[in-house]
Amino acid sequence: MVLPGVSEERPVKVADAIRLLVTRLHIYHPGAQRPYVTISVGVAAKSDATADELRLTRDADIALYTAKEHGRDCTIASSTMVASRQEVTSLASSLPDMERAQ
Repeated sequence: MVLPGVSEERPVKVADAIRLLVTRLHIYHPGAQRPYVTISVGVAAKSDATADELRLTRDADIALYTAKEHGRDCTIASSTMVASRQEVTSLASSLPDMERAQ
């Protein structure tokens, strides 16, 4: 989802509302850890440090995998995960490993 012209706070609220709505649907998921479908969401905001779409998508992916690692059914913003852009770059190198683990 792309929400142009807004700060990161607004997309986090929208993503969390969608997450809660999916939970309230009570879609049965047999054989899963949880009996009902839930979603995790990763949010990233475009800034000077994320000048291109690839970096923005990668930041959102990293936030998503972090949400899944924290027990799923949550929303994580990439800005809350790291203190600097350098740390995001180092996290990005571990993204393929995270994808294989899923």
